[in-house]
Amino acid sequence: MIKTDIKAYRVIVDNKDARATLVCVTYRISISEPHYGAEFYQLVSSFDNSSLKIPAGGHTFTFQEELRLFWNAAGIAPTGRQNIEGWITAKMKEAYGTESKVVVEDFPTK
Repeated sequence: MIKTDIKAYRVIVDNKDARATLVCVTYRISISEPHYGAEFYQLVSSFDNSSLKIPAGGHTFTFQEELRLFWNAAGIAPTGRQNIEGWITAKMKEAYGTESKVVVEDFPTK
């Protein structure tokens, strides 16, 4: 798949004494409709993941498990990237805790 209309965001998540720094890359996934995919890449994290384990056998991973165990996760972003910063914030709270403080910034292009 050729990714078009790419836009990236720098994301910082703080929760108590832990911090994670991520990049979220969004891109168009449909030619006829403004549908977008999103890929999250955790670059650095001081979160304690010891309670998250890879289970034996068949298992569908949650967004939190994918991101915090494998350092990347994907999802379908809102149509037309509407309120994308709010959506990214909600995904980060899902992964790192509802009380997390999240900062979403346009990724610098230069």
